Amino acid sequence: IKETADILQREEEPALAKAVYNLYVSRLDNSKTAKEKLRLAAESALESGNISLAGIIYERYIEIIRGSLAKDALSGELIAIIKRFATDGWNRGNDPLYAEKVFGVLQDTCGKDYFTEDLRYLRAYNLQRLKDYTRCVEEYEILINSFPGGDYRDKAEFKLGIIHTYILGEEQGGVLYWKSLVERNTSTAFELRRAQFVSSFEYALESLYHLSLLSQHKGDLESAQAGYAKISGLIAGNADF
Repeated sequence: IKETADILQREEEPALAKAVYNLYVSRLDNSKTAKEKLRLAAESALESGNISLAGIIYERYIEIIRGSLAKDALSGELIAIIKRFATDGWNRGNDPLYAEKVFGVLQDTCGKDYFTEDLRYLRAYNLQRLKDYTRCVEEYEILINSFPGGDYRDKAEFKLGIIHTYILGEEQGGVLYWKSLVERNTSTAFELRRAQFVSSFEYALESLYHLSLLSQHKGDLESAQAGYAKISGLIAGNADF
């Protein structure tokens, strides 16, 4: 059955291939060891590059574990599946859209408490790569509000500035995020601990550059010049720049 579905997929008959793959999965599912067989079959499909089949098998696998595992165990299984499909900045991901679908299952079945800072960022970034910018913004904002002192705050605020200003056309919203980032990471208190937070300082400089560029574009040359001068002052004598 699987070989027939593989042939249909190679012949670019996705609807027929999916139907036959579903038949194949139903046969795997017809035993007391169905859960383990499904998991192994899904992993094998991923390893062979058959993303379509892997998604179909995982769908049935998730149906089974939703009704049989406690939240802690279920969340661990779902997160492992998400990471196999999501794009994280280091790889393009097997299927970011399917990853988002499983994110939805995790949220509905286990709740927001199971979203760590890393996982919340992964969801936001995965949505960004899908170009679902409205929901991406929502996730980055949840990340900032849920983990205000977290490792991803500066990166998330910088990205929110970019998305609001240049993609959604909401300049005022973007400027607020950039200004917040600049003020927090270029203060006197921050200067004393800058060496520990190089990436935060870099995001602040990038934000200040974009704020200056916007001023220049609007013809406010005085503000633009002041911004560029501040950047020069901040990096003066810094070997990293």
